[in-house]
Amino acid sequence: SSSAEQPRTRSCMQGLATSKVRCWRSKDVWYRAITTLTMRATLRWCALLWALPGTGALRAALRRDHWDSQLLDIVAATATCCSSIAARLATLPLAEQAQAGATNAQGEAQKPMDVWSDELMTDALRPLAASLASEEREAAVRGAEGAAYSVAFDPLDGSSNLDVSLPTGTIFGVFRGDAFVGRTARESLVASGYALYSSSCEFVVARAGGPLRRF
Repeated sequence: SSSAEQPRTRSCMQGLATSKVRCWRSKDVWYRAITTLTMRATLRWCALLWALPGTGALRAALRRDHWDSQLLDIVAATATCCSSIAARLATLPLAEQAQAGATNAQGEAQKPMDVWSDELMTDALRPLAASLASEEREAAVRGAEGAAYSVAFDPLDGSSNLDVSLPTGTIFGVFRGDAFVGRTARESLVASGYALYSSSCEFVVARAGGPLRRF
């Protein structure tokens, strides 16, 4: 009888070991999943805290340089957009780095991030500027009636660098009046600037005849 019990005992032990392994693997999968989600959430919050410092310091600096209110509002809104772009780039899914299937005004292939950044800046600046010209659009976009300035911008310059995790940026220029055609930058450019998205985020702006400011 003892010899008959041995296979049963061995079978029970093997079954118990298999159950423990399955349980351990299940716990390990859940642990890995929870850890991954926690790390991703932490990275997103860090990205937001790093990339969204607000525009209080920028507004204070430009007021000291005697920027008029309309021009200051345009630059502050652009800086806020750049902060949002930086935060999104910091947690950009791989799927959003593919081509969007369309081309911009220069004939370059668009990425989803190009389109997202363009819509973000257009929506933010349309109530503040007389007209907008984006590299991602064929024609200028009409803005607010009676606004003193127009804005030209490339919402995500160098977006092809997303494929290899190299820096990208936003560039913009603010022009006097409500039209771009037939006018040179020397005649009507009032202010210009850029944002650089890399290991850190910086925003640089300058006004004609005034000092350059870096944030």
